[in-house]
Amino acid sequence: MSVIKDGLEQLLKPYLHQNERDTLDLYDESCPYRDIFLDILSEKDTKSALCLYPNGEILYGKYLEICKYQQKQANASKDEIENVVKSYTNQYKELLLEYSYNEAANFIDRIVSIEPVAHTPEFNVGENIIHRYIYGCIGEVVIDDMPACESIDLLYNWSLKKTGWITVTAYFLETFFNEDAIPSRQPNYFEPAFKLWCYRYSNKYWAKGNDLLSSELCFMYNDD
Repeated sequence: MSVIKDGLEQLLKPYLHQNERDTLDLYDESCPYRDIFLDILSEKDTKSALCLYPNGEILYGKYLEICKYQQKQANASKDEIENVVKSYTNQYKELLLEYSYNEAANFIDRIVSIEPVAHTPEFNVGENIIHRYIYGCIGEVVIDDMPACESIDLLYNWSLKKTGWITVTAYFLETFFNEDAIPSRQPNYFEPAFKLWCYRYSNKYWAKGNDLLSSELCFMYNDD
């Protein structure tokens, strides 16, 4: 996709000093603009840049969503958060099975209640088992299914640097993935993961007691 690279660089050059224009190479890992080029462009030029890619209009729409919710989280009621958490865990149950995380998938099948909790869990967030399994599976999809292509890598780098979440990157780049690789994949498969991020709940849910033999899923919610 060298045509895309050339197009991106032509759009970016007017924003740079002359000496930077002459040496610009977005595929060079030392290039300071490699991970932030979309943030430098005007809105019009950003749309032109993303429309160099296949499904550019979809990419641009998702780019706008990411920027919107990066600046300000979405507000939601307790019931809305509960529904998003429930949708998220249910959506990726089959994915857990496909990557042989059977214990986590069985926990989701076993859930009989989803309870709001007004405090953080009693364990370290890095020890959150169900989050770690689901997040890890989505990360594996990105690694396994994203084409080896430097122009797509630029979008991957931008999204991951912008948000810090592989789940959002999966949502952003979904149109590039091999749809046949994961049988359970449907259009907008990663939308529940993106919605969870919009509410800043990407890791604020857990199995009660961090025990996958539990039948209760908790999420942090404080009316204050």
